[in-house]
Amino acid sequence: MSQHCNVLFLCTGNSARSIMAEAIMNHKRGPRFTAFSAGSHPSGAVRPEALAQLESARIAVAGLRSKSWDEFAQAGAPKLDFVFTVCDNAANEVCPIWPGQPMTAHWGVADPAAVQGTDEEIRRAYRDAFFILERRIALFMSLPLAALDRLAIKISLRARITAEFIGTAFLVAAVVGSGIMGERLAGGNVALALLANTIATGAALAALILTFGPISGAHFNPAVTIAEAIEGRMDWREAASYISAQGAGGVAGAMVAHVMFSLPLVSFSSHHRSGWHLVFSEFVATFGLLLVILGCARLRPSAVALAVASYITAAYWFTASTSFANPAVTLARSLSDTFAGIRPLDAPLFIAAQVAGALTATLCFRRLVRSATPVGQVR
Repeated sequence: MSQHCNVLFLCTGNSARSIMAEAIMNHKRGPRFTAFSAGSHPSGAVRPEALAQLESARIAVAGLRSKSWDEFAQAGAPKLDFVFTVCDNAANEVCPIWPGQPMTAHWGVADPAAVQGTDEEIRRAYRDAFFILERRIALFMSLPLAALDRLAIKISLRARITAEFIGTAFLVAAVVGSGIMGERLAGGNVALALLANTIATGAALAALILTFGPISGAHFNPAVTIAEAIEGRMDWREAASYISAQGAGGVAGAMVAHVMFSLPLVSFSSHHRSGWHLVFSEFVATFGLLLVILGCARLRPSAVALAVASYITAAYWFTASTSFANPAVTLARSLSDTFAGIRPLDAPLFIAAQVAGALTATLCFRRLVRSATPVGQVR
């Protein structure tokens, strides 16, 4: 691949989502990227709401127009490196033969033009679409050129589910395994064992997010997946598949840790973690975690791995429950009668508190964003 990448964004009408994507990338592009947009059945006009959203973010709108994708399949058209569809209709259509045999991917974004309601509800729909596109474009543009050369962008659901299974398994193996090792080496010093458990978990979490983030989004947590589905960034069928993979991966990770330390494959935990103060701690821990993820994902996507790992490392120590903040991990830890374990009897209330914390954080952040200054105005 050349040092410069041409990127084409497609949707059916080329009037809103693909137009915003083109403008966002060209606003950020630097020397490496040039963005274009087109439609399979262009409307011939750009939606004024899309232009208003771009202008509110201080992104130039001069020259933006609705045009046919045929312009990019003709002789003399720019050689394309990447083609992204941003609506489901365009993703399912037979595309022209693009110059340059570009890599393709589907970035499904809900159509703001289809929203009916008050002026504020319509503005919010365009703002949400803008934020989703801005986040994905920022993540894509942050990849090094070598990664773009190797990237298999069109990632199947099976691959994403596999990434969630493996990532959650390694996360739980790190939590349980470091707890076992820390307790064995700490000589009865619980604080030292917890410190070892904390450092290993935070480091593993950062590494796993960086590794699997480009494939599945690196949720490793049903609470995060539920929040993503509520926000419309994945459909509920995908979310159910993610959650199943996370639960199975967590159980597998606990078993792996047990095998590594010569323990029974499954040993139900006898570690008491009961009391409403601990349940409330799990609500607080998960509420904070989701705020960190939602905030960084929208405004500083490249910082998600460091921010999440830092938060979990801190929450081990400022919450009374040591911040499980993850239903899949909680379930897996109930199968481990070790330092990191939790009695199966105590796990359901922890999980309920985690889900409640995630839902509350999602709704809270939605209200914060509704009245927030658009991304472009804080640069």
